[in-house]
Amino acid sequence: MSKIDDKKLDKFRRILDSAYTLSEHKELLNVSIDEIVKNAGVAKGTFYLYFTDKYDLISKIIVDRVSAFMSENGSESFSYNESDDYRAHTETLVREISEFLKKNMTLTKLIDKNVHICVNAVIENLSGSPKKLYDSILSLLAAKGLSKAQAEKKLYIFFDITVSCCCNALIRGTPFGIDEVCGNLTDIFSCYIAGISKPEKEAKA
Repeated sequence: MSKIDDKKLDKFRRILDSAYTLSEHKELLNVSIDEIVKNAGVAKGTFYLYFTDKYDLISKIIVDRVSAFMSENGSESFSYNESDDYRAHTETLVREISEFLKKNMTLTKLIDKNVHICVNAVIENLSGSPKKLYDSILSLLAAKGLSKAQAEKKLYIFFDITVSCCCNALIRGTPFGIDEVCGNLTDIFSCYIAGISKPEKEAKA
């Protein structure tokens, strides 16, 4: 990487880190771009070299943080074991997602209003044990008669609902706490997988 590329990456990261730090004390949408660049030590014009607006900034923070977590913890984080126990796999995924969100509450508050960005980042950066777990559930769904495309859609919805429900439980604690949410999510999705008996028809283009 050239010195110019190094400088660009450094400024990009400084803005990301500045915004994330400021969001620990104040909702990021209520933090001005002036505050973000001042805290980052860069000119205001520099912000627009890397981000369209604050919504774009929030998206990139979520992708960056989730991607880093998946990269750093992909091999050890998830307690994966090879089996055809879809309930155990579902329970592991729900638990690991809730634990990650619980340990990163600043990020969780950003994700809460941008769930789809987080879900896309997770799926696109799966590796190590999380990837094995994801693939094993795809295989279980395929064994029930679903095509790969159908199975991937089901897992996307699983991630989306799980992240959304866990964010709500951790931030607001109502109508259910995180333990109750995780238990019910496990029951719902494991029962769903168990109940699939034949392929669903692909939606017509």
